[in-house]
Amino acid sequence: MIEFNSKMPSAIVLDENEQNFDITNLPNDFLVVSVIRSITDANSIKQSHRLNQEAKNLPEVTFVTISTNLMTDIKTWALEEELTEFTLLSDVNKDFGQVFDIYHEDEQYDQNSVFIFDQNKNLVYQEIIDDGANPNYDAEIGNLKLMMD
Repeated sequence: MIEFNSKMPSAIVLDENEQNFDITNLPNDFLVVSVIRSITDANSIKQSHRLNQEAKNLPEVTFVTISTNLMTDIKTWALEEELTEFTLLSDVNKDFGQVFDIYHEDEQYDQNSVFIFDQNKNLVYQEIIDDGANPNYDAEIGNLKLMMD
């Protein structure tokens, strides 16, 4: 588990061009990193739609979605679902999930979760979401807005 107020650790994912990308190279903005179990999981889809809507209302924040699905599948899914407001990254190599201690080896997926980082890439909020549950959107977005004031 990443400690509160610690720096974002290095983790390699695949970007939209299927190139290795270190998440520490994300912009120095407020960052909302939404990790979804799978693009076919109902709660993951709901989480993505909700945060896509929040991203439309917070253009000064960088929203990122990470899934263990293949990038080609993630891009197709995002287009079909009209999810256009965030950066898509693939953790198909499982590095992010292992670094953030959310990877389930037995079932081969990253646990649904939300991580919020400030402009210095310090962790200021995290929520690891139980299977079948939804994130506490009010707490996530509320905390984010408080930090931005």
